[in-house]
Amino acid sequence: MPFRAPMEDTHVNARLTLLAALLGLTGVHAAAQTNPHAAALIRDAMALEPDAERGAALYREHCSDCHGEKAWGDAAKAVPSLAGQREFYLVTQLAAIAELGRIAPDMHRALQRGDLAQPQGVRDLAAYLAGEPPGRNPQHGAGRALEAGERAYTRGCAQCHGARAEGSAEEPIPALAGQHYSYLILQLRNFSAGHRGLVEPPVLDFTAGLSPDELEAIADYLSRLPPAAAGR
Repeated sequence: MPFRAPMEDTHVNARLTLLAALLGLTGVHAAAQTNPHAAALIRDAMALEPDAERGAALYREHCSDCHGEKAWGDAAKAVPSLAGQREFYLVTQLAAIAELGRIAPDMHRALQRGDLAQPQGVRDLAAYLAGEPPGRNPQHGAGRALEAGERAYTRGCAQCHGARAEGSAEEPIPALAGQHYSYLILQLRNFSAGHRGLVEPPVLDFTAGLSPDELEAIADYLSRLPPAAAGR
């Protein structure tokens, strides 16, 4: 594939300016700052014109065995749905995994292959996933404490992730609505134990103060929110 020239528009320039500012903050941004390879990969990927069709081919070749034909994940294995996720967030996570800043052995192997190790491949894959329709039937929890889950989410998560857990297009904050319960509860438990890197300290502090029942309630509540096709 020929090299694609960077986009020359104010939106991309503003995004790159924001990215430079974010890399000076804490958590995921500080991790990127201390890993110059990941920071450079994010910067270079976001400066390129995405090709979602090429991203679809990359997804089918490297990702579909685990995340499914439609990128709806695998609840039984706590594999997340990626379809409709925020594009900027996907770029940051792909870069972090490629540069070993986030521990995911299976994805480490995938992201070391050919085009996926390059900025254009990262951007194309993220663009494809962001534009796909979210999963229709995410896994849920037992449904015993949805009001408590909503209260806890509103208190500690909504300020960043949005009132409907739609995430952010301008910052690397994921959409959480309609994600599989099994994946959400796994991540929340990791957060509460301080076992997940590249996460903002306030997230770790908040989840560390929650009971197991509250963590389950948040995950169940989020799994039942209708996804907003955030990446679109």
